[in-house]
Amino acid sequence: MSERTESVIKEALSLSPVERAEVIERLYESMRSEREKEIEQAWAQESERRIDELQSGEEATVPFEQMKREMSAGDFSNATAPDAELTKVRRSDDLMTRWRDARRKTLKG
Repeated sequence: MSERTESVIKEALSLSPVERAEVIERLYESMRSEREKEIEQAWAQESERRIDELQSGEEATVPFEQMKREMSAGDFSNATAPDAELTKVRRSDDLMTRWRDARRKTLKG
């Protein structure tokens, strides 16, 4: 580690916990790409939209056990995602299942 880096770390460690947290946040943010920030913002907006729908009663919840049974049976009738998104999820799930099965066979044999 360079002398400059050591000096910066020594100085940072002398800060209060709140100040150190602020430094960490600023350093972390400086390392993130614009794409990562856009994705995080999109997820935050989607989360807020979903919370609003649940709180307004516009969207109903499904008990976990019911959802698990339906997904295991391939029943996507309760899914609210648009068809194109649902198709992507199904393809992704199929690929993940095939990968997982192949990995299990490799590990066993």
